[in-house]
Amino acid sequence: MTSTLFVEEVKGRTSGTNANKVIVPSGQTLKVDGSVLVDNSRLAFDAAGHLQVKSGGLTINTVGQALGVGTNNPGHTIEAKGTAPEIMLEETSSGGSKRVSMGVTSGGQPFINAEQSGGSIAMNMTGTEVAKFQSTGLAFPAGKGIDFTASADGAGTSINEVLTDYEHGTWTPTAQGGQTIGTVYSAFYQKIGQMVYVGTYFTTSATPNNSGMWYFGGLPFAVASGSHYHAAGSITYIHTFNNSSLGMLPPTPYSGGGTTFYFHRDSGTAATVLNSDVQGFSHLIVGFWYYTTA
Repeated sequence: MTSTLFVEEVKGRTSGTNANKVIVPSGQTLKVDGSVLVDNSRLAFDAAGHLQVKSGGLTINTVGQALGVGTNNPGHTIEAKGTAPEIMLEETSSGGSKRVSMGVTSGGQPFINAEQSGGSIAMNMTGTEVAKFQSTGLAFPAGKGIDFTASADGAGTSINEVLTDYEHGTWTPTAQGGQTIGTVYSAFYQKIGQMVYVGTYFTTSATPNNSGMWYFGGLPFAVASGSHYHAAGSITYIHTFNNSSLGMLPPTPYSGGGTTFYFHRDSGTAATVLNSDVQGFSHLIVGFWYYTTA
C-alpha cells in the first residue's frame, strides 16, 4: 500500500553514511508544496512546476513542456539565449565525427554549419533528398531544381517551371563535310535549363570541291529531336571570304538528336551551303542558342 508522508520540516545528518541525504522509504512519496531550493539555490523547484539550474541558466518547464538555456521563462519547446548561442548535434556510431550546429553569431547572424571537412547539409522531404548545401553551394539531385510555379504562367501549354540545370565550359568543333579544322582559337558554351549557348572561332581548310553539305559537329549537348532546328545566332567574322553573293545565313542546328550544325542560303529556297560554295573559306566566328533535352 502506497502512503503519502507530510513533513513540515526536514533535518538530516551531517555525518555518517546517510549524511546530507533525504531518504524516502520504499512505497512512500515525498510531496513538496511550494518552492524547493537545493544547494544554496543552485537547483530550484518553484510552485509553477519549473525546475531551474541557477548556475548554468537551465530551466525545465514541466508544465509547459519547455527547455530553456540562458532563460528562466522559455517560450518555445527548446529555447537558448546568450551571447552567440549555438546548438550542436553529433553522430559518432558511423566512424568519425559528423556534426551539425545551428546558432546566432555575436553579430546577430543566424547560421547552420556542417562542421566536418567535406560535409554537406541535406534537405529532405518525407525522407527524400530535394536539395543540399555543400562546399560549392546549393546542389540538387537529378530531376530537382529551383521551382518557379509561384510566378504567373505564360499562355503556353505543358508548362514546366522547375529550373534543373546550369553548366558552362568548353567544347571542340569537329569537321563533318570532309574539310579540315585547323586552329580552334576559342569554343565555349553555357547551358541554362534546356537552352544552350555556344560560341566558337576556328580556322578551316581543305574543303573538298563537291556537292556535299558544308557542316560541323561537336556541340556539347545533343540537339533536341523533332522540329527543334530553330536557333538564334549570328556569323560575325569570315575573314576574306565574300558572303554577299552566297548569302550564308546564321547556323541551323540539325534537329535529329545529333550534335551538328549547318548553314542555309538566303536565296528564297531551302538550299543549304555546300562544300563547293565555300572554296577558299578559312576563318569562322559564330555563336548561337539552341534547344536540347539533355
